[in-house]
Amino acid sequence: MEEYIVLSSRIVTPIYPADASAIVQSLDLHVSAEVDPEEGPLEVLEAGTGHGSLTLHLARALHTGHPSKEKPVSILHSVEKDKKVHEAAMKLLKGFRRGIYDGPGVKFYNDDVESWLRARLLDIEASSSEVPSIQGTSEESTTLEIPSTDKLATGTKGSLLSACVLDLPEIRPLLPLLQDNMHLGAILGYWAPSITQISAVVEHVKSNRLPFLVEKVLEFGNGVGGAGARVWDVRPALVRSRVKANKSHKSASSQRSSEDGETETTANEDAVAKEDQTKRATTEWEMVCRPKTGERTVGGGFYLIMRRIGRQKYDESQGANEAIPSGEVRGNEVSTLGRSESTAEINETREPSQKDEPSL
Repeated sequence: MEEYIVLSSRIVTPIYPADASAIVQSLDLHVSAEVDPEEGPLEVLEAGTGHGSLTLHLARALHTGHPSKEKPVSILHSVEKDKKVHEAAMKLLKGFRRGIYDGPGVKFYNDDVESWLRARLLDIEASSSEVPSIQGTSEESTTLEIPSTDKLATGTKGSLLSACVLDLPEIRPLLPLLQDNMHLGAILGYWAPSITQISAVVEHVKSNRLPFLVEKVLEFGNGVGGAGARVWDVRPALVRSRVKANKSHKSASSQRSSEDGETETTANEDAVAKEDQTKRATTEWEMVCRPKTGERTVGGGFYLIMRRIGRQKYDESQGANEAIPSGEVRGNEVSTLGRSESTAEINETREPSQKDEPSL
């Protein structure tokens, strides 16, 4: 397969075999013998088909789930906007060993990724409306409702994606759609030629509190794949000097407020508080992008690995830009941590005298 990919004619630059193998391994795919009646088939999305190298590797990994079956256990969805590139990738897959990996489990789409995700989400929501609710046995019958936080990601609402690989210039607008199309725990991989593209996605996930946990960032050299990939540290970090300055400013203003007996809370003050909160979030946080200690590599691309986790959907009214210490965020705590910290800060500002009172 390696020689076939490297020596084949190309319109765009391929993801080389060693790198493609490492990407497939990072998705942690396990094909079952039968279709799960609740979750449906194992479905994987490749957004940005490109040359077709990664498509061929993914099709090989999922091949055991679809040969000679009317309803495949595993399905690969490969979406490409450019028609010429789309047709070339299909030709590449069908040309390898007389189309050994071509079958009902590999589906190509000549479409925009965002449009494809929106159409798929409508189908999932339509199928979820047909699922009957679970009624209680008591006199006052209650309906078991799945919270709106992850209603579509529980596996009981249509067939969701178990893994996604994106090879696109910009993926930030797609993240809310991917959030609703993916199972909890599903892997989202993003291949990019520049580390700045990776850092922009990490910062966007952090600032908007999207339900994705950044697990790892790898740098691939020229064809070294996972065997020689260098691990990068890409994360938002608090600048300590700015945090200390902000705390001292907050305590000083709180002291002045208690001495003067001012307890007014007007709409203007609320607006100023929100503006200060946004400013604080943008000034205290800085992106860290540096290679971790490891082997030296030259050239290649970068690969971001994130996992879909549970949390509430993004709501601008809840202060999405509030800074959250990364060390205190663990899995599902992302949805409630920021709100509880914000409440604690407000109580501390408005009722400073309560802390000085001796405990009984």
